[in-house]
Amino acid sequence: MKRRSEAKAEPAYKPILFWFGFGTLVWITFLLYAGGFTTSIRAGMAFLDWPLSNGSVNPEGWLENQDMMAEHSHRLLGAVMGLLSIGLCATAYLTKGSHQLKKLGIVCPCFLHASGTASAGRVPAPAAGINSNLKMSKVAH
Repeated sequence: MKRRSEAKAEPAYKPILFWFGFGTLVWITFLLYAGGFTTSIRAGMAFLDWPLSNGSVNPEGWLENQDMMAEHSHRLLGAVMGLLSIGLCATAYLTKGSHQLKKLGIVCPCFLHASGTASAGRVPAPAAGINSNLKMSKVAH
């Protein structure tokens, strides 16, 4: 018969970890919605450069053009999601979460990074003679 001190203790409830995780879940719901919206209006290639948008973190005119707004909003939501996943991993370690939770805390940012990298790979490199605004450069003949 095991003594109480030898019995395996159940993981303790960590409110900060729970609420941080819940907030991250809500955020990723908005990210998925924004990605679906961006794809449904076929605005996924509104900008030909990555990680910036037309060479800027805050490109000119992105709030007036629906395609640009959808794509740039999705990129901004994704960037914040990356920071939240790193923060969630750090919180799991700082609050001394369970071993399984710490493993998941490492897997989450790695998976998110792989997903972002795969998505960025879809953005074509600008062709020679064409700048990011899709205007033909002046070429001397």
